[in-house]
Amino acid sequence: MERDDDRDTANAERFSVPLGLLVLGFVLMVGFQTVQLIRERSNLFEIQLAQEPTVQEGAKLRLQLDSLAKKTAALADAGNPGAKAVIEEMRRQGITIKTN
Repeated sequence: MERDDDRDTANAERFSVPLGLLVLGFVLMVGFQTVQLIRERSNLFEIQLAQEPTVQEGAKLRLQLDSLAKKTAALADAGNPGAKAVIEEMRRQGITIKTN
């Protein structure tokens, strides 16, 4: 009976160092990945902030283009031949105009 206890203790001691190293490696790997993800998140946030003025300008330009297209469509509906040609060319190119 005493030999079984000694054998169990020897087995436990034999596996404690590799198991400890495995756990330590896993913790270090998770820590490293966490730090990398935090850095990446920070970098992505900075990139998003840097792009914000460009996105705002794009939205502003889009509104201006929509307004221009609506006015051109209104002229075409009123019978203006130049506006009709522009609208027809836009439709041919696959550009849709919202006439709300």
